[in-house]
Amino acid sequence: MVELKPAKELAKTNSTRFPNESDAYRAARDALLAEEIELRRHLWRVAEQRRALPPGGEVTKDYQFEGPKGAIGLAGLFGDHDTLVVYSMMYGPQRAQGCPMCTAQAQRLGRRSSSYRAAGSAGRGCSLSLRADREIWNKPWLETFETLFRHQR
Repeated sequence: MVELKPAKELAKTNSTRFPNESDAYRAARDALLAEEIELRRHLWRVAEQRRALPPGGEVTKDYQFEGPKGAIGLAGLFGDHDTLVVYSMMYGPQRAQGCPMCTAQAQRLGRRSSSYRAAGSAGRGCSLSLRADREIWNKPWLETFETLFRHQR
């Protein structure tokens, strides 16, 4: 494992300065930068732990979704891929548009090589309007309605 330079020491090497900044500002900014470096390192460690997880439990039900061509089971969502990502978007019938964070996540995940689907319980009309308004993924929206998938993940 590579020995990393301590975050505080690394932060002090930052040569970017703002015009007329005070010593107090620089000290606070360097302290913040050190915390940001530690946060990033922590996220990397958590990601390593996530990648090292053993396989999870086997999914024994073929959950049903409603897509633009009718009902489709969970097994049918894989397509030609051996990996499936189903992102449950926060977009219910009472929302005029999808959650901004969920939308950003859908955009990012939609570019992956795994089979990706976005699902939610917005109701057919809302789901179709979301797809029409925001072409954020190249896969059909899946409606969960009140299926067990929504409640037993």
